[in-house]
Amino acid sequence: MDEKAPQRGTGTDAAAAEEAALVRVRPLVAAWPLLAGLVGGSPRDFLARAAVIEVLAAPEPREEALTWLAEPARSGLLAELRGSGWLEPEPATPPALTPIGRLGHAALALLRRRLRAAAPAAPRPAAGQSERLAALRRRLLAILATLGGSASMGRLAQLTEEPAARLRRALRELEAAGRLRRTGERSSTRYHLIPGP
Repeated sequence: MDEKAPQRGTGTDAAAAEEAALVRVRPLVAAWPLLAGLVGGSPRDFLARAAVIEVLAAPEPREEALTWLAEPARSGLLAELRGSGWLEPEPATPPALTPIGRLGHAALALLRRRLRAAAPAAPRPAAGQSERLAALRRRLLAILATLGGSASMGRLAQLTEEPAARLRRALRELEAAGRLRRTGERSSTRYHLIPGP
C-alpha cells in the first residue's frame, strides 16, 4: 500500500507550522514570569506594580519614593515583584530592577508612549468649569489641613457638598499633582495631605 503525502493544512503540515511558529517566539518564555507577575489581580494592582517599577527604574531610585504605598501592601508588592523576576531577589538590600526587569520597564515605557500618542486629545474644560475645579482643589486642601491631614471620601463629600463626579475629579487632579495620597479602596478610601515645600 502506497503512503500518500499529507495534504496541505492538515496533519503533519499543520503540526510543523505550529512548531515553527512556536520556535520563533520561544525566547519570549523568559518574559513569562515578568508578565504574569505584572498583570495578576485587578487593573489597580497592575497599575500599582507598574508605578513601583517606574519609581525603581529612575536613574537614582529611592525606596522613600514608595511612601504612597502603605505597609503591609508595600512589602507584599515588593515580594511579588521579586518572586516574578522584576526585582533582585535579596530583600535585605534596597529594591533594584533585575536586567530583565529593566528590559520589561523599557517595553512598558514604549507601550505607554505609543498608547499616549494614539489616544484622542482630551476635551478641554469649559472656561467656568476649570475655575470651579481650581477653587474646589483649594477648598479640599484647606479642609484636609483642618482635619489633621486625612479624611475619608464620605467626609469630604459631606463637607464640600459637591457632586461626586466633580469631587472625584478634583481629588484625582490633586493626587496627580502630588498634593494628596490615596489609601484604601471603595468605602475605606482615605485621602492624605502631602505637605508642600
